[in-house]
Amino acid sequence: MDERVKRALQQWPNVPDVYGWLSLTRRGQWLLRNESVTNPNLIAFINRNYGPLDDGGYAFQNGPQRVHVALEATPWIARIAQPEADRLALEDHTGQPLDVIERFWISADGDVIAQTARGPALVHDQDLMALTRWLRDKDGHSLSDEALPEVLDKPENAGLTVLLGKDPIAVKHLGNTTLTAHFGFEAQPQKPA
Repeated sequence: MDERVKRALQQWPNVPDVYGWLSLTRRGQWLLRNESVTNPNLIAFINRNYGPLDDGGYAFQNGPQRVHVALEATPWIARIAQPEADRLALEDHTGQPLDVIERFWISADGDVIAQTARGPALVHDQDLMALTRWLRDKDGHSLSDEALPEVLDKPENAGLTVLLGKDPIAVKHLGNTTLTAHFGFEAQPQKPA
């Protein structure tokens, strides 16, 4: 969080929270009142001051005012940082590395979610095909294009893993569980009554 934001919070501690103004799309795009935020300085400011709340929600701290963020998918959107590396490296939509990944999940809709120390990160849909480069079966072999659809339906049965860092990370299937229920975050924050 920016120092000037911290100072503003101390100076004006009781500014009311804002709901329904800011959202994050499944491609990591900020929307302000349903309009794309395109100003690079504003995007950088939001990115630096965005993070989790104690209640499972996520917010952007705009000076003394907390702006609750509606999430189209997950709180973080992951991108492949180094497409040519031997091991997968991911970063979130704010440009920060996703270093600690506990597990990968595949949803019933075919989305891939990285379970990170900071919360769940949906792998950007434009990176899904590239991600297959780091997928391995239980014997550590790359997957053929023909085997991929069957393995993705039941990744546990195939012992599917992703090469990330020193150790492979397990891939599991979410089944019909929603992302919000499984990961425990608030996707559509509402103003308290």
